[in-house]
Amino acid sequence: MDLNVIDMIVLILFQSALFAAAVMDIFWQQVYDFLWLLTIPVLAGFTFAKGGYSAEALFSLALYFGVQEFIMKRAYGKADCHALCCSALFFAYFGLELKAFVFHLATTFILLATMQAFNKNISHKLKLKKPVAMIPYILVGQWISFIALVY
Repeated sequence: MDLNVIDMIVLILFQSALFAAAVMDIFWQQVYDFLWLLTIPVLAGFTFAKGGYSAEALFSLALYFGVQEFIMKRAYGKADCHALCCSALFFAYFGLELKAFVFHLATTFILLATMQAFNKNISHKLKLKKPVAMIPYILVGQWISFIALVY
């Protein structure tokens, strides 16, 4: 796949925002809302300006956002949901739909579960013994998913 200048801007913008969120998550265990208030609308603007989306693609994006923001937020946190929604917009920009969003989510959880099992941070009730930053796993999962699905 050949990336043009606009594609590179979107790639750099998204990666920078997600990297900043990962650093905040690691060091302060919180991500400031202003990061998402800037990133999501700009990424949505680039995504929808590119055009050519079917009703199915828009529905899958809306469904994924809805599930993340209204259901999964209770499971793993608001910033993690925002990061996953940003990733979905990023994948949508490159023409990918719900399967890609779910692939990224599964990749993230496999990475998280593997590392936490290796570090013996999973209790017998299958919960984390101590909380860990999830956004770094979202970032690495996004890289793996992008390479696997786009290239």
